[in-house]
Amino acid sequence: MGPASWASCTAHRDHPRASGWHNLLVPQRQDHPIVTIRYCGGCRWLLRAQWYQGELLQTFTDVLGGVLLVPSSGAMFRIEVGEVTVWNRKSDGGFPDITVLKRRVRDLVAPTMSLGHSEPSDHATDRAPSADRE
Repeated sequence: MGPASWASCTAHRDHPRASGWHNLLVPQRQDHPIVTIRYCGGCRWLLRAQWYQGELLQTFTDVLGGVLLVPSSGAMFRIEVGEVTVWNRKSDGGFPDITVLKRRVRDLVAPTMSLGHSEPSDHATDRAPSADRE
């Protein structure tokens, strides 16, 4: 049964979401940000992306609307919160340390949240790369 036939089905016709069948398939938490991890499939970085996904979901369970994995190409590995890039493998130099990534995500989605033992007293190691860095 396709999307058009679902809404017209007599059993579901009076359902409050009959006109928006896709809302039943994908739960939406519109007030929670989505993290997107774009990874190069040809580089075999899926497992790495999944590990970051699990770490972020475990840490920000009640804060995030989800962590989306998007296969890409061209040696891309980029992590975004909404439309803000928090890590780019090419410009930030490799893959992020998990504590650095969690701090960058936290600073955007829950600035007052404590990260516990992952929270150093000095944030100097988390500074964005300088503009003159290649």
